[in-house]
Amino acid sequence: MKKLFKKEWKFYGAAIVLITLVLIGYDIAPEEVWYSDEVAPYELSWWIPSMIRGVYCGDTTIIVIIAIAYVLIKCHHYWNERNSYGRDFKLTLPVKKRAMEGFYLLADMTLVMLPCVLYRVWQYTVAVSDMEKLHVEIPWLWSAMLPLLLADLAYLFMLLAVFRFLEGLIVNGVWKVAGAAAVIALFLLGMLLVESVFPNEEDLTDIVSEFTWDFCMPEDRYTGTGIDTWEIWENAEQELLDKIYNSREEDVSIQFEQLYNGEMSPNLEVLYNEKPLEQSFYAFAEDQWKELGLRENSSAEIAKEAALDWLRYDCEMQEFANYKEIPNVEIAWVRLVLAVSMCILNLWLAGKREASRTIFYFDFVKYMYGLLIGIVILFMGLANTQVMWYKVLVGISAVCAAVLCVYWMTPKDGASFGMNGKKREKNKKYKVEKSC
Repeated sequence: MKKLFKKEWKFYGAAIVLITLVLIGYDIAPEEVWYSDEVAPYELSWWIPSMIRGVYCGDTTIIVIIAIAYVLIKCHHYWNERNSYGRDFKLTLPVKKRAMEGFYLLADMTLVMLPCVLYRVWQYTVAVSDMEKLHVEIPWLWSAMLPLLLADLAYLFMLLAVFRFLEGLIVNGVWKVAGAAAVIALFLLGMLLVESVFPNEEDLTDIVSEFTWDFCMPEDRYTGTGIDTWEIWENAEQELLDKIYNSREEDVSIQFEQLYNGEMSPNLEVLYNEKPLEQSFYAFAEDQWKELGLRENSSAEIAKEAALDWLRYDCEMQEFANYKEIPNVEIAWVRLVLAVSMCILNLWLAGKREASRTIFYFDFVKYMYGLLIGIVILFMGLANTQVMWYKVLVGISAVCAAVLCVYWMTPKDGASFGMNGKKREKNKKYKVEKSC
C-alpha cells in the first residue's frame, strides 16, 4: 500500500487542489461573494437572510462540477497509464487485488469528497469574515451548513461507488470511463421512458420517475420548513398595515412593540454588536431615514418602518427553521446503502479478476450491456406508437440489437478491442526448445 501511495499521492493531491480552486472560482466569479463592504446596518434585515441563503442552500452545481472533473481526471489517468507502462505494471506490485482496489476506492473518495468539504469550509470562513465586518454573529451557521454537506457527500459517494463498480468490469484503459458512463446513461434513459411506455400504471411510473430524478438530478434546496413564506409574509404584512391604519383613523398613539413584537420569529439567534438583532430594528429605521436625507419623521412613521423590516426578516428566517435536519434524509440513507453495497460488491469482484481477460473481466457484463441496449430501443419504440404491427417490429429490433451487442462484445480468438476500435492481434505463444 505504501508503494501505491508513493506512486499516486502527487497526482491525487494536485487533482484535489485543482477541483477545489475551480469550485471557489465558480463561487467568486458571478457576484464577488456578497459585497459585504457596501451593506449599511439598516440593510441587515434583508442582507442576513440573503447571506445565509448563499451558504445554506444546496447548490447542486458543485456536484456537477466535481462529477465532470472526476471523469476528466480518470480519462487522463487511464490514458497516461496506457501510454507509459500499461496496466501490467500494477501486476508487478506486491499488493493483493482487493487491497489495491480498496486503495483506489479510498483515493477516489478523497478526490471527490475533500474538495466539497474544503469548498463548504471556505464558504463558511468567508461568511464569518464578512459578518465580522458588520458586527454580526450567527452561532448556528455551521450547524446549518453541515446537514447539506452530508447530503452532498452521500450523493457523491453513491455516484462514485456506482461508477467504480461499472468501470471495474471493463479491462481496457479509457474504455472503463466510457463504458461506465454508457451504462448509467442507458439505465437512466430507460427509466425516464417508463412513464411513456406504461401511462396507465401510475404507481409504477411515480416510483420510477421519483427514483430516477433523485438519482440523476438532486434539486437545489433548503432544508426549509416546507411553508409558503411568501404567503405568510403577505398575510402578516396586511395585518400590520391594518393596525397602522386603525391607529391613524382613531388618532391613537401606538408603540413599536404594539405593531410587531416578533410574533413570527422562528427563534434563530442572530447577534448584532453582541446583542440580539431584534433589539436594533427601531435604531435601523431611524438610521435609514437619516441616510436617505428625509425630513424629521414622527416616531409613529419610524415605528411603522421598523415593524415592517422586522416582520419581513422573521418571515424570511423561517426558511431556516429546520437547519439541523438533513434534507430528504430517507433518500440520503438509500444513497448511502446503495454506495456501500456497490463498494462491497466491487471489492469482492476485484479478487476474481483475471489479467488475461479481454474487453470485460466477467462474461455477464456483455449480457448486461445487451439487455440495456435492447430495453432502451424497445422503450423508445413503444413510447412513440400504438400500432400493434409496429410494436412487434420494435420488439424484434430490440432483440436483434441485444444479440448483436453481445456478439460484438464477445472476443474472437482472444482478440480485444483497443481505443480505436480495431482488433489487436492475438498474443502468440512461442515455445522455447531446450538445447541438448
